[in-house]
Amino acid sequence: MMKKIILAVCLTGSLALGLFHGVIPSHAAEGICPSGPLGGTDINQAILPPAGLYASVIAGGIDLPKWRQNDGGTKIDSSGTVWYTGVGMMYAYETPILGGQVASTFFAGIQDQDFGIDGYPKNDSSGFIDMYSDLFIWSRFMPSQAFLEQPKGSFIPFGTGILFGLGVTLPTGEYGASEPLNVGSNFYTFSPSVAITYTVPSLLGDFFGEATQFSTRTFYNHYTENQDTDYKSGATLSNDFSITQIKGQWQYGLAGFAFIQVEDDEIRGGKGGTRSSAVNIGPVVARNFMVGQRFFSSKLKFLTTVDGRNTTEAHGFTFMLGTKF
Repeated sequence: MMKKIILAVCLTGSLALGLFHGVIPSHAAEGICPSGPLGGTDINQAILPPAGLYASVIAGGIDLPKWRQNDGGTKIDSSGTVWYTGVGMMYAYETPILGGQVASTFFAGIQDQDFGIDGYPKNDSSGFIDMYSDLFIWSRFMPSQAFLEQPKGSFIPFGTGILFGLGVTLPTGEYGASEPLNVGSNFYTFSPSVAITYTVPSLLGDFFGEATQFSTRTFYNHYTENQDTDYKSGATLSNDFSITQIKGQWQYGLAGFAFIQVEDDEIRGGKGGTRSSAVNIGPVVARNFMVGQRFFSSKLKFLTTVDGRNTTEAHGFTFMLGTKF
């Protein structure tokens, strides 16, 4: 039924602010996993923090109750869970380039998972997942008049941020060519990306907060060939997005993740497989706070699949806690 499934929790975006990409086993390939930072990205995606070293811990759990077939509407009962935890680091450089900030990130983690289609044996896998790094991120923030006029001590990012980045996923995760389920991929993924974050005075009135923010980041994911199986997954486009309100130390609203496979797979040099896609949406809430003299950022996100084909339905949460050193 499936040549191989790779359940990989992919994450994207700024370390101090990023969370959750979905879990996406696929008929279309050995495994389609749109790449990005552990936990994915959502709010403030095109805005980098001040220069310095940042670190975060990330954890989450995901339920996989259905498999969506090629028509998108037909679902097969399944059972599966994914639990993961990891760490991320970001270094934002002091020297600006072309009027913008530059940063690099690194993410690593471990994962435990099991999955099975009803009527077929259930399989499990655990261990280190593939490492991800934004080799470089370039971001420029263009403040609006509202940013310049906000009260002293307030730092809402009114205006527009743009970001360009180049990420790579390294095949460092646990992998066995004969295993039906793996947490590692055994191939490299190269992921250029572009993001925009637009923040304006609240469109919903003062009761709901001081600002409304729209944020999106799109990745083009190019996969290399798995040398153990002569299988090359077709490229995908993936997007993290959010619409949120900023109220004091809180930021809350709707977040989402979507991907679509835009190329056929290559099997021993020939085209094959069926393409995959998915859309996941859910609430996100974040809060910045101080403990003594140390600044922390926290975030909780829950996403659920609302559309997709040749992929699992995924319902799960991601939690992140980050700080600056």
